[in-house]
Amino acid sequence: MKKEEYLSALREKLTGLPPAEIEDRVAFYEEMIEGRMAEGVPEELAITALGPVDVVAKKMMGEIPLATLMKDKVKKKDGSKTGLILFLILGFPIWFPLLTAFLAILFSLNIVLWALVISFYAVAAALVISTFAGIFATTVYATAGNVPGALFYGGAALVCLGVGILMFVLSTALAKGAAKLTGKMWEGLKRALVGKGAKA
Repeated sequence: MKKEEYLSALREKLTGLPPAEIEDRVAFYEEMIEGRMAEGVPEELAITALGPVDVVAKKMMGEIPLATLMKDKVKKKDGSKTGLILFLILGFPIWFPLLTAFLAILFSLNIVLWALVISFYAVAAALVISTFAGIFATTVYATAGNVPGALFYGGAALVCLGVGILMFVLSTALAKGAAKLTGKMWEGLKRALVGKGAKA
């Protein structure tokens, strides 16, 4: 693939972004290609080193702040804001409650998700603390000469330790999944604001 083809494909993938953002980012990649070519790297190798257009475009989408996307979406292409202002005023009784409900649901889902993660970690911590309590009880019973009691609390301490480790591993996996899901939510919101032009 030639430089112009690559940059044109990149522009096409980013058509839903603000024009200034597209040009800045495409210019950055053009400079990278030209810099490598100036060092003696063949054009096709310089382009291959950047990675596929889809991957580069997706990375760019993740880097653009949500505020920038919202600001650009609000602007009309012809510069006229009359239609938008009328829509905002007349449609307020409809769009505002819907938007508020949607954001509240998103926020609530995030709260529930992270509360679940925290509760898993809390259970893991409680089991580890119970392990120490079991070791202490084992020591007390063993010192008093109560072998059955010492064996019981020693076994309970081992069970608590094993389940606590398992819970910690599960909690960590759940936290990673929750972080990915939260990221996907924000990415989806960005994609919705950018519209169908963004194919990343």
